[in-house]
Amino acid sequence: MMARFRTAAAAAIFLFDSTFLWCMPWFLGTGTTVHGAIWSVIPALVLATVVMFAGAAWGPDKARRWWKPLAISGLILGMIVRLLWWSAVSSISGVTNVATNLVLHAAGMPWSCSCC
Repeated sequence: MMARFRTAAAAAIFLFDSTFLWCMPWFLGTGTTVHGAIWSVIPALVLATVVMFAGAAWGPDKARRWWKPLAISGLILGMIVRLLWWSAVSSISGVTNVATNLVLHAAGMPWSCSCC
């Protein structure tokens, strides 16, 4: 029973993790290219966040103790990504998923570190 819960928690963390890919410039949906230093930093930070949460998702499934600190680190990095993404997107017209993206991450971040 506990193994199923750990597997479900790991799957939920991984699904939440995959939503950070929406922060990549090619998911903006505007059809335009973006420029600037912030847009060269965001993809690297997104990939680092995805790797951290993927490791954190693997941890509870294998009953490792280190997954929570890794999830918290991913959470902090994810908040930085969200702030950078929001500040970069606020100057672009035509991005339609800004509010949905922000609400989804705001709701999922606290849960992703306290599920187990």
